[in-house]
Amino acid sequence: MTPGPRLDLVPIPPSTNGVIRVSRPTFSSAEVRAVARVLASGEVGGNGPIGREVERLLAKRLNARRVLLLSSCTHAYQAGLQALGIGKGDEVIMPSFSYMSMANAVLNVGARPVFVDVEPDHLTIDPVAANRAVTRRTKAILAVHYAGYPCQMDALLALKRRYELAILEDAAQAIGSTYRGRALGTIGEFGCLSFHQTKNIVCGEGGAFVTQRVALADRVDLIREKGTNRSAFLRGKVGRYEWIAQGDNYVLSELQAAILREQLLKLDILTARRRRLGLRYVRWLRPLEQRGRLRLPPFRRPEEIAGYNWHFLYVMVEPPGDRNRVIAQLRARNIEATTHFPALHCSPLGRQFHRGGSLPYAEAAAKRLMRIPLHAELSVRDQQRVVEALHEVLEGH
Repeated sequence: MTPGPRLDLVPIPPSTNGVIRVSRPTFSSAEVRAVARVLASGEVGGNGPIGREVERLLAKRLNARRVLLLSSCTHAYQAGLQALGIGKGDEVIMPSFSYMSMANAVLNVGARPVFVDVEPDHLTIDPVAANRAVTRRTKAILAVHYAGYPCQMDALLALKRRYELAILEDAAQAIGSTYRGRALGTIGEFGCLSFHQTKNIVCGEGGAFVTQRVALADRVDLIREKGTNRSAFLRGKVGRYEWIAQGDNYVLSELQAAILREQLLKLDILTARRRRLGLRYVRWLRPLEQRGRLRLPPFRRPEEIAGYNWHFLYVMVEPPGDRNRVIAQLRARNIEATTHFPALHCSPLGRQFHRGGSLPYAEAAAKRLMRIPLHAELSVRDQQRVVEALHEVLEGH
């Protein structure tokens, strides 16, 4: 999507108190005006005309048959599981190094999450480990595109054909990323996107269900609208809407949709900014990697960089026990650095579902991974501060 010449990109900076944040959204007066128009209209509920326009814009951008806006990425995933008929007695294979919301969604439909390891380079689900975990109860494999980087989708699709499974995509961090020219979230049975405040484009909270299967989208549409055919009513296809299926209230408000529309118009520019910052980080941090003080995520092929949205940059701190010390010392310098996902199979609830055994790469990522500041409003000067602080903290000078 090419932004128009009048696109407002003058940011409204949030207060940071001098701290360089790991992430922050880019808002401008365009979002303010968009929200004001919705407030003036008095139509602030969900599944309204602005929301439906955003769905059409997203579907066109992603080259997807259907896109539905929901209240969160988690709800999009849960509604998709329900629409597929996944429930009690079924199993869904997913990476242990993942967000607990996806595991909660599996539990909420009555199914069981089965945790497997990730591959060491990009921390996406290991297809070999997924293959070993398949049982007669397995209904789906969840591909989490970690940090916006694509899973090995060809290998996962081979498992889909071999075992007649559904491949589902957690593309919460992946808007703007592609795999062999296809938008992430459009390759499996369905994908789900997030517009949480930490993502590349945001509306506070919110998510999207993405699919090439129209009938599946129709079922999710019923579920998000309290089990009613209200969407058909709004399109003039029925004279009144009725309760016809079990559902929930997962619609996105018009206020959020208005913000999201303005954000979507900026996506290409924001992604280009992130890419410049990310590649500069890689160049400036490569000496630390060569001296064995940290490990950067590798890229398999140059074309993958072109199709990567640079959602965030993580490093693996060396030696393994140094991560928390490094984070504390960066924060003392007013530089926000954070850990990320836990290894779910090691968590109190996750242990109840884990079949046993170590998942070494997920465990290593949980203990060694550190996120550093990367967002579209990061200045080159602040980026230099981050790099200089990393040299000081990791090498003692």
